[in-house]
Amino acid sequence: MKGDVFSRVTYWYIQPLLILGSKKTLTIDDLWRPDKSHSASAIHTKFERYWRLELEKAKKENRKPQLINALLRAYFPALLLGFGEYCIKTVCTFMSPILLNALLTFLGSGDTRSYIGYYIATGILLNALISVFMGVESWITAMGTGYQIRTAINSHVFRKSLRLTNASRQSTSTGQINNFLTTDSGHLMNYMQFTYLILGIPIHIIVAIYLLWQQLGASCLAGLAVIFLAFPIQRFIGARQTKVFTTKQARGDKRIELVNETLASIKLLKLYGWDMLFHKRVTEARDLELESIKLLGVYKSLDDLVSKVTPLFVSLASFAVFTVVNSGSGLYLDANRIFVSLYLFDILSMPIAATGAVFNLGSAAWASQKRIET
Repeated sequence: MKGDVFSRVTYWYIQPLLILGSKKTLTIDDLWRPDKSHSASAIHTKFERYWRLELEKAKKENRKPQLINALLRAYFPALLLGFGEYCIKTVCTFMSPILLNALLTFLGSGDTRSYIGYYIATGILLNALISVFMGVESWITAMGTGYQIRTAINSHVFRKSLRLTNASRQSTSTGQINNFLTTDSGHLMNYMQFTYLILGIPIHIIVAIYLLWQQLGASCLAGLAVIFLAFPIQRFIGARQTKVFTTKQARGDKRIELVNETLASIKLLKLYGWDMLFHKRVTEARDLELESIKLLGVYKSLDDLVSKVTPLFVSLASFAVFTVVNSGSGLYLDANRIFVSLYLFDILSMPIAATGAVFNLGSAAWASQKRIET
């Protein structure tokens, strides 16, 4: 799909498709042809080249080849582009409280040069536009790379399934392969497309703490202590999720295997009256899988709870310590300090919340990689 610069920046090129979709049901003929580099054959060829390099390197180093290494080599440029776009967005994010501080300082100074205020307000607007644009671009890059990674994994699994020996076919069920193509490849996709967060989150937190130090001084360390207390809790929850997820996947494989076995032999089951016996076996396997899914939901809820309440306790601890420490020094929480600090705490809440998600994505991806490699 081609378009001018304005169309690319504003995504106006998709408007005709949206109008057409409001008038009728879209079909495959209404969509644009994908780029040849996005086809399954091109993605498979590219990944297999890097997979062979990983096999050769693993053989020289006398270790097992790792799927993650091949994926990183194949899609490192795209991941680096996403990280660069994310860094620009992060810079714009931290420019917002700096510009807000400048605007509040100007309004409180009584300066009559109004053009300074207009300049600052214009800077806030332009900064917000750039931040939104780079945020969307980084998201598009991440999603596009993620789906290419999923296609590469699925084609690799499908190719490997066609070359299984008879002995391997006995130990690998259709349900297990189906889980590789759906659930496991999805977890690896989710993790790989957001790898830039692994580098971005520490930078995000360090810069936010530095700016908070400018506003609250050493009192912001109280908030930092709360963050460090939250990290091991989230890590523990992520480790438990990995263990439960591995169990859930194994139980899911067993359930699908039993269902396929039942459907393949349905005539014999009816003939000999074994249908209730197999129904009981499938139900028991399903109940075990549902038990693991329920436990995963509990851990996810706990992780969401920690992510949501941590920013609240961070701001509460920092403001409380600042008030106590500076009660006799003449420093107080004025509007400038409060609004800028709250803005920074809001910015800080994003990487804190994402930390738990990164742990969860990493845990699920690690378990999925082990399942596929075996």
